[in-house]
Amino acid sequence: MEVGTLILLALLVSLDSFYGGIIYRKDWGVISVDELLIIFLVNLFLISLTTLLGKIILALVGTRIAKLVSIMLLGVISLIFSAVIQRSNFLGDKEEFKARIILNALKLDKLKLNSNKRLIALIDLRIMTAIDVILVSFIAAVLTSNTLFSIITFSCIDSLFLKTGNLILRE
Repeated sequence: MEVGTLILLALLVSLDSFYGGIIYRKDWGVISVDELLIIFLVNLFLISLTTLLGKIILALVGTRIAKLVSIMLLGVISLIFSAVIQRSNFLGDKEEFKARIILNALKLDKLKLNSNKRLIALIDLRIMTAIDVILVSFIAAVLTSNTLFSIITFSCIDSLFLKTGNLILRE
């Protein structure tokens, strides 16, 4: 996969992040630089993880099977995502549960849960809009040798689209 194709693919799968930025602005306000940095790091981690997974699967089973795994992964994640949305109350107070997981993962346990609802909402939105980027980065790992370039491109463009969408809405 050529560099231009990777950039175009990153632009296409980041369009929902643009819309996510608009929604976040409407509900919570402007995304600060600190929040954007956290989102970028979450993106970078998730995309790096799936790219690494794609490279490992490619090395273990070859290109044809890795492509098949990519398609199956898309289907499985779509089904899981749909089931989670339909069963949103399966953990009781899901907002508090998500807050604890996110704050522990980011080592922000000194912060109070109630004062960080903005950050939690932003990370929640980020995960929702990043699923397609994560899956495409897995597929790109199978199809390209530009691993580092694809990780950085997908992470930067997706974060940029989120911030751009957030800034475009006037109140």
